Amino acid sequence: MRQAVPTMSGALMILSIGLSMTTPPLSDVIEWKQEKEYLVKVEVHVEAYQDITQVEDQYPMNLKNTPIVFPMAVNGGAHELDLTRLSPKLYLEDTLVRADFKLLNVGGGTDSQLARFVIKEFKGKQIDMRFEEYVMCYDVKVDERAALKIEWPESWDEEVQSALLPQLYIESTNETIAQAVRRLVGDNPREKVTPYLLAKILLRGVVQNFQVTGTSISKTMRESIDGINVEGAEKALAAKRGTLFDAVCLYVAMCRSAGIPTRPVIGLDNRKRGELTAWAEFYLPTAGWVSVDLRKMIAGPGVMKKLDRAWDGFGTNENLNELVPISYYFHPPAGVVAGGTRGKPMLWGWFPVPAHTPTNQRMRLQLQDAPKTANSPKGNQRKKRGSGG
Repeated sequence: MRQAVPTMSGALMILSIGLSMTTPPLSDVIEWKQEKEYLVKVEVHVEAYQDITQVEDQYPMNLKNTPIVFPMAVNGGAHELDLTRLSPKLYLEDTLVRADFKLLNVGGGTDSQLARFVIKEFKGKQIDMRFEEYVMCYDVKVDERAALKIEWPESWDEEVQSALLPQLYIESTNETIAQAVRRLVGDNPREKVTPYLLAKILLRGVVQNFQVTGTSISKTMRESIDGINVEGAEKALAAKRGTLFDAVCLYVAMCRSAGIPTRPVIGLDNRKRGELTAWAEFYLPTAGWVSVDLRKMIAGPGVMKKLDRAWDGFGTNENLNELVPISYYFHPPAGVVAGGTRGKPMLWGWFPVPAHTPTNQRMRLQLQDAPKTANSPKGNQRKKRGSGG
């Protein structure tokens, strides 16, 4: 089983970041409507590796002060996670334990946070991390004409600057990515087109030159996820084919390379029985995050012929309240490892101390309509808003 070697300094650097507050900008360009609230259940199971051919050959875990993290998409282009009702639990050998739990900011704003447990000391064979999240999702309508007219800012808001940087699977500073952008828009695109139009040009280029193949996740016989099939933008560009997750990574990387803050969104599709999927969001100055569902363009590329017309799934999306964000990272942005099947990412990560022993890992994600109670929120009353960070 191939697993990256973690570095303690990287883990501690991220895990020591404190909370900060940001104020989302309001905008008449983006309108939220038709809210739907969901209950998301996340279960991560880690067990000591055992060779099925050698029953006695098992590797129990021996942990001290071990952080376990799971990234959470708190706010975004069309959703809000209710942190007041977040229910985190950690089990060691099926026993619920009190662990040092915190929410830590990543990326400069409050849109993305790391849920972190710390295992003080444990010798055993099984760990379970569980969360229950309540997420309000919205359909979105974008004023296409107004969005196309929004100019480039002198500088990007501090809260979104992390969405311009390279990250694991988003190799936005790679020269081959920059070359791909230049083939579509030439040099200095800021001097030629607005951010919204540039995001459409890049999307059309990705869809027309990339073939989506294969499945995006690896599953066990019991339908639990044991790995996410993503190679990243650089390999996707070279191969011109890959999973939907690779297409999203390539689009995000090209937008970042062109100077547009953009991020992948990994979440669940309520229309497909809670299937794990991915889409993208880019930040439009003075307006907020704009959602881009690549699947709609891939299924109907003819819609992209005219750049000055609205594209269903690009900004305006009447089915966006069926997509429930979980994370903005395929792997946590910290010096941690996860190690699904053949070392594939699984959203979460940990830093096993003092030593890393082989483990089997799987994850289950469940999605259902949130139960209605007298205290259930009624959704965002402002409806029109953007979100920073």
